[in-house]
Amino acid sequence: MAVNQELPLTSLQGVSLATALFLMLWVYPKRYVDKHGKFGWAETLLEMHDFLVATVSIVLAAYVLDIGHDVLAARTGYYLDPYTLGYLYHLLKIYEYLDIILAVLSGNAVISKNAAFGHLALPYWSYFRIVNRPQDSVNWRLQVIADCFVRFLSRAVPWLVEDVKLEETILRMFGEARWYADLAITGIWLLFTLQGQREDEQALKVFGKPYEDEATAYFLSAIIMLYAGYTYRQEDAEKSQKEIVKKQTQQPRIEAKNSVGAEPASRSMHEAIRQSSRRKR
Repeated sequence: MAVNQELPLTSLQGVSLATALFLMLWVYPKRYVDKHGKFGWAETLLEMHDFLVATVSIVLAAYVLDIGHDVLAARTGYYLDPYTLGYLYHLLKIYEYLDIILAVLSGNAVISKNAAFGHLALPYWSYFRIVNRPQDSVNWRLQVIADCFVRFLSRAVPWLVEDVKLEETILRMFGEARWYADLAITGIWLLFTLQGQREDEQALKVFGKPYEDEATAYFLSAIIMLYAGYTYRQEDAEKSQKEIVKKQTQQPRIEAKNSVGAEPASRSMHEAIRQSSRRKR
């Protein structure tokens, strides 16, 4: 079944125009904020935006998980076919361009490479893997469920968890699991295609009908995910290096402070304990 090219943003040109608009709305407001300061209303709007994305992501994940079972359709009375669900996910990835724009307007001028590339690339991932495919193809559903769940967690966890380190650990664990799963699924289907196993009945029962240009779609999807993983690892390594340098610069100061007045080591230790208890209170 052919792709419905009449829907908005279902062509590569449409996605490219949306990206160009996003880059323009990123660069010019950033210059304004750097010069005049942040917009006070942007933080409130960003919180509302995060709540909307989290809600839509978890609902979309539930509906995609329900493909072939129709339990939600029976309970809610709303049936959404697989292509409509995939198209809604594609629109959600383009809508998430607002993550960066609202973050810039609220005064967060530092956008990591991983966040920037992820927001730029995911609409193209959804184009190659979902939109530019037959409407009865559903072999993207596991990756969409994983991504929607991680997007929900990235917005829900900061509201529920106060410990910053625990928050980072949870998001890192699920984010890496999603990344590895995405690469594994894409790699498996690319191998199926390259080996000419398009008539594999078991694979068709689970994932759906293959497509003539699927090898290109899988290859481009894998490139996007590999580079996203590279930027994430690079960012993580830079962060670890900064923490090491920070500890190394702080250590001489602590030793110099302890040596002033020839204070006993035990006294310094108890003073540190008292200071720590004051912070906790």
